[in-house]
Amino acid sequence: MATEEDIRKSLRYILKTNDVQLITPRQLRRQLEELLVLEDGCLDENKEQLSELVQKELVELHREESKDPPTKTILHPISAIPIPSNGILTDKEGQSYVNLGSNALRVTAKRLNGEKVLDIRKFERDGISKELKAAPEGIRITLEQYNILCNYSDQIQTLLSPCPCYRSQGSLLSCFLFSPVLSLDANIVQHLLTNASNFAPWLLPNHIA
Repeated sequence: MATEEDIRKSLRYILKTNDVQLITPRQLRRQLEELLVLEDGCLDENKEQLSELVQKELVELHREESKDPPTKTILHPISAIPIPSNGILTDKEGQSYVNLGSNALRVTAKRLNGEKVLDIRKFERDGISKELKAAPEGIRITLEQYNILCNYSDQIQTLLSPCPCYRSQGSLLSCFLFSPVLSLDANIVQHLLTNASNFAPWLLPNHIA
């Protein structure tokens, strides 16, 4: 014998799959008997009980349909920030820059007193805001100085190569071509020479603030 739970589930299925405005009580009983594998007409004795159960199920279905569907949270994959293939990035001020080896050392294209320059300085993370901020001291190379550096790249590479006669100078290279007080860390010079093809586009007007 079918349980009350079986009857309720079968009734709900019939009500969902039929037009409740058109199906008659008799048709509903016949479908219910078929679903529960009962003899034809055996449910006619329980018309009133079935009618009450049908009303309850209709009320429940109506309540479910009237509820707003739950809002689904769509999770979008977090993609990495796209980095241009030429390595040139843009800061918050709209200035173009390139990281030299790491985010801590940066070369930025600027205009100083109407002259195009490459500003080289370290960026340190602020202990409070956690933002990268430029170090107060840095090195600026003008367009003319940069071109001279590139023209003498072979000689400078030799100067930077391991040699006892230069070890006493430490890791600093005095660039007398540029200024008597200008010194560049050997690693910085190596980066400038190695990435010359990336720095060259900076010297165009659209990369100078």
